[in-house]
Amino acid sequence: MHLNEALIQKFKKEIGFNELKNKRSTNTGVVVEWPSPDTCPILSNKGWSIESDDVEPLNEGIEGEWILKKGDETILLRIFVSCTGIEHAHQRLIEIASATTMMTIPFKKCLRPIGTLSVYISAAENQTYIWIFNNVCFYVRGIDTGADIEAFANWIQSFAQKGAVEDLNSQKPQIDSIHVNPQSIYVNDIFSVRVDLAEVNQEKTIHYLYDFNFDEQILELTDDDLNKATFKAMISGDTNISVHVADRKTLLSDFQTIVVKIESR
Repeated sequence: MHLNEALIQKFKKEIGFNELKNKRSTNTGVVVEWPSPDTCPILSNKGWSIESDDVEPLNEGIEGEWILKKGDETILLRIFVSCTGIEHAHQRLIEIASATTMMTIPFKKCLRPIGTLSVYISAAENQTYIWIFNNVCFYVRGIDTGADIEAFANWIQSFAQKGAVEDLNSQKPQIDSIHVNPQSIYVNDIFSVRVDLAEVNQEKTIHYLYDFNFDEQILELTDDDLNKATFKAMISGDTNISVHVADRKTLLSDFQTIVVKIESR
């Protein structure tokens, strides 16, 4: 459930969200290989382990998710890295905070700031922190745990601060071209889409995540191998294929959308 716009605007005012505009260049970012969260000093060698980790394209960026467990105790960490600058990272904070079943947004501005702007819910064994720093939005939640979630959040933030850069565009992966073969496509044809990266990124191809987003009513994915996907055309007409390429370690990414025309025989 998302709250109405009036309540969201009230929340933004309470936390000083609108005051962030124009304070930094939109090209400011973070370039860092995110550490394994179970190596945090407050968790290391104390029975915590990573139950799962995942990387997923989300809007105009990539979000990494880690779930840590220690018996019945859980810590959830999400790091969203925008590939288009700070705006989408800032908006991600609002999206997460306002996704609530309550009649108001329960988050309050942190008394001890983390990053550029941080909000939290404080409860004995269920603490939650959301904060933004440059082009990154962080979410940390402790569930049924006495672990110091604020200290964990500050530990993650320390890596972001060390990785701060003024020119994000020169650091992220760059799609050079997208090739469709064959170029003329008819209903029931099989065709491929190959992504070529800029020369500076090519030696890291195997370390990247390639995500192809498409209309499943029009196209059927028949094969997916690193930077190349193969489709079967099901219905005639124009359709979009969005390609997202991400560095699994830094969560930096680039994306492009192409239009594929499918003709009737």
